[in-house]
Amino acid sequence: MGDIAMQENNSDEALALLRKAVAMKNDIDIAYIDLGAVLSQKGQYQDAVAALRRAVELDPSQPDPHYHLARVYKAMGRTAESQKEFAKVRELHQDSDDSLASKIATPPPLPQ
Repeated sequence: MGDIAMQENNSDEALALLRKAVAMKNDIDIAYIDLGAVLSQKGQYQDAVAALRRAVELDPSQPDPHYHLARVYKAMGRTAESQKEFAKVRELHQDSDDSLASKIATPPPLPQ
C-alpha cells in the first residue's frame, strides 16, 4: 500500500505506511527501497541513507538501492560515495547481463 501511495505522489501517506511495514517486518528490501526514495524526496537524506543501506544489507545483489543511494549521496554533496554506488550499479547490471548472455549462448542439450 505504501508503494501505491508513493506512485500516487502521496508522500506523507506512503511514508507512514512504509514505516509501519518495516516496523512490522524488517526484512522486506523493497519496503526499505521505497522508504529511502520517499525520505529522499522529502529531503531527509540521513534517514534515506539508513533505509537504503538496510535494503542493501537485505539483498546486496539488487541494483535499485545502490542507485537510490548514489542519488542521495549526490544530493548530499558526497561525490565519492555517489560515484562508488553508481559504479556498483553498473557492475551489478553487467553481472546480470553476463549471466543472461551465458544462458542464451549455451545450446540446448541434444535429445538422446
